[in-house]
Amino acid sequence: MKISAKLLLTVAGLALAAVPLSAAAANNQEVSVGGLVFMPQDGLFATGMGGVINYRYWFSPDWAVTAALGATHVGVKDNRVQVAPGTAGSFNLFPVGADLTCNMVDLAPFRLNVNLGLRYAFVSSSATCLNVANQEVDMTLDDTFFAQAGLDADFAVAKNCALFAALYFQQDLSKNRLQTSDGPLRPTDVSGFNLELGARYNF
Repeated sequence: MKISAKLLLTVAGLALAAVPLSAAAANNQEVSVGGLVFMPQDGLFATGMGGVINYRYWFSPDWAVTAALGATHVGVKDNRVQVAPGTAGSFNLFPVGADLTCNMVDLAPFRLNVNLGLRYAFVSSSATCLNVANQEVDMTLDDTFFAQAGLDADFAVAKNCALFAALYFQQDLSKNRLQTSDGPLRPTDVSGFNLELGARYNF
């Protein structure tokens, strides 16, 4: 599943990059940069912080494709009920993927869009816990694959610039293993809500 997900998102990224800019009409491309707050459902994780960069290409007045790249830093909670005693540290998620975007409201200077897409997130870990011998061991988490759906709204503040806010729910599609060198701990879910705020430039 991981291999197929990587191939799918790589092909999608190449397809977006191959869109001929010379054929583009005025102002049907957008680049946005924003910060995000991740509110996870899994009790292992604390609220996360991060950022996202999007490129969006409108191939009609109502429909667009959006390529996304992000990073989220998520701490872990010290809660023996959730995993093991002495949990500490954090995980970093680096999602990459694409959305299909539909414009629902366009009342200048306000606009509202609906987005549905897929993400593959590479995961790095600096998390630890205590094993049965009360020794500190490193925790690792598998890379993950998730679907994401939500709304984004923007408000134009200049000819080519807008401020935007977005709310997404991400649903984990993987069976992620949280484990240590001593063996697996439990399945772990990266589902949750993302709130994004930032700026968008169209050209």
